[in-house]
Amino acid sequence: MQKMLPVEIWTIVQTREGNAVLLKPLHKNLAIPIFVGRNEVHSVIIGANGLSLSRPLTHDLFLNLLDSQNLILDRVEIFDLKNNIFYSQLIIIGEKYPRDNPLIMESRPSDALGLATRKKCPIMVNTDIIKKTGIQIELFLDILSGKDILSSNKSLMNDSEKRYKLMKQLNKAVENEEYEKAAEIRDALKEIDEAR
Repeated sequence: MQKMLPVEIWTIVQTREGNAVLLKPLHKNLAIPIFVGRNEVHSVIIGANGLSLSRPLTHDLFLNLLDSQNLILDRVEIFDLKNNIFYSQLIIIGEKYPRDNPLIMESRPSDALGLATRKKCPIMVNTDIIKKTGIQIELFLDILSGKDILSSNKSLMNDSEKRYKLMKQLNKAVENEEYEKAAEIRDALKEIDEAR
C-alpha cells in the first residue's frame, strides 16, 4: 500500500510554461509544482476562496451530483507520476461505499484540486512523488524576497565546486520559473548529498 501524506495548496504561480499549483506537504519545507491549464487554475482559485457564481461550473455540478446521491468526496489522492504526468483519484464514500470500500474514480490532478478546494477535503500525495518532485520552499521564498540563496542559506552550501555550481543553476532555474529544470538539478544535488 502506498504511503500518502497530506498537503495544502501553498500558492499558485504563473510561469512561461503555464500556471503551477504549488502543493506543500504538512510539516515539510517542500513545494510540489503541478502545472494546470488556465481554466483549471481559475476553478482552483474560485474553490479556494469560497466564491460562488450565479451558475455552477463543472466542478460544482459534479459535487451537486454527488450530494444528490448521498455521496461525499472524502479526499483526493495524487498517487502516481509517470513520464512527468501526475495521476490522481477521487475517494468517494456514502450509501453503498463505506470508508473501507470507497468508490475510486480517476481524475486529472487539476480537477481533483478544484474539487478538493470546494469541499475542503484532504489532498494526499504519495511520498515517492514528494521525494521525486519536492523543491525546498526556501528556494521559492528567497527568490520572492530577492535574497541570494547561497548567501542567505549557508546550510545549502558545500565545499564541493560541483555542488556550488549546481546551487547557482538551481537558483537561476527557480528565478526563471523553470521548475522541471529545477527538479532535475535538485535530483543531482540529492545524489551528491547521498554520496557523502
